[in-house]
Amino acid sequence: MYAFVLGKNKELSKEELSCYFETNNIKFKIINEGNDFLIIDTKIDPEIIKDLGGTLKIGKVTPLEDIRVEGIYGVSLYGVPSHTVFRVKKKIKENNKAKLFITRKDKLTAVEIVMKDLIGREVLVLRSKKIYYAITQSVYDPFEYKKLDVERPNQRGMLSIPIRLSKIMINLAKLKKGDTILDPFCGYGTILQSALLSGINVYGSDKDEDCTESAELNIEWLKEQYKIKAKHKFKTSDVLDLETEDKFDAIVTESYLGPPLRKSVTEERAQEIIDELNTFYEKALEKLSTVLKKGKRIIIILPVIRTRDKTFRMSIEPKDLKLIKKISDIHPKHITGREIFIFEK
Repeated sequence: MYAFVLGKNKELSKEELSCYFETNNIKFKIINEGNDFLIIDTKIDPEIIKDLGGTLKIGKVTPLEDIRVEGIYGVSLYGVPSHTVFRVKKKIKENNKAKLFITRKDKLTAVEIVMKDLIGREVLVLRSKKIYYAITQSVYDPFEYKKLDVERPNQRGMLSIPIRLSKIMINLAKLKKGDTILDPFCGYGTILQSALLSGINVYGSDKDEDCTESAELNIEWLKEQYKIKAKHKFKTSDVLDLETEDKFDAIVTESYLGPPLRKSVTEERAQEIIDELNTFYEKALEKLSTVLKKGKRIIIILPVIRTRDKTFRMSIEPKDLKLIKKISDIHPKHITGREIFIFEK
């Protein structure tokens, strides 16, 4: 069994894992779950964490009395009180000559684990209906994510989708190596980067020529850095005017989320913005469905707007597409949030 420590959005991370396992024909069964972790009965290589955006750590479930560590080790607590660390330390001391790496927080970060070389030497203590112990086998690489963001030729700051979220979306699309995706609002190419790193061919379009040119430079940099052989293609076009003979295995995109809202708006204004975007995206999705293969998915981020007392959400039912699921991803301090829609043709 393995413990999967998840990111901030548990529902989204859990859905990503389910799609990833299904796509890669990996048998799995969720045995237990806490607020930020899953205990899963499965057989995997822990290095699959490199393919995932919503998983922070993967640990091998191991009885506490069987844990063996050397040198410095760490402890991270999930769903148990802070003083638990002393009981764990005492038990480990019985069977190991090792020194505990002390931090002020209950959980070690990926940066600490990588910098202190604690892979295989971090003990996870996780409690839901019962307590599980696990030894960390892999963590996401924060330095790699930083490189993918800040070292590419062109950045877009706050307007760019987080790289980890783009990776989650690729997995939600249930793609295999050699498939081809379209991002019709490609911006500077973040989603396309994640696809290429998974061996997926990409087609990016945007109505802004600066975006398509910048995205192409970013993709060329990525392919050179990581020796990627998957193909890429770009076109400057409004989504409603997009013409292509290609049929895609998925469409994955973060769309226009409406005007920037730095302070709360009235309910009337929020409804007005949502109504305008509903009208546009009904047309856009009907257009996009014509270039999507039968049985394939569209993963699209649409906006959620919060006022003081109410939350306004998109409600669209495009022709030829079935809504499979939608998952909210809203920062508590933001007025405009994201909602990930999963459609299938």
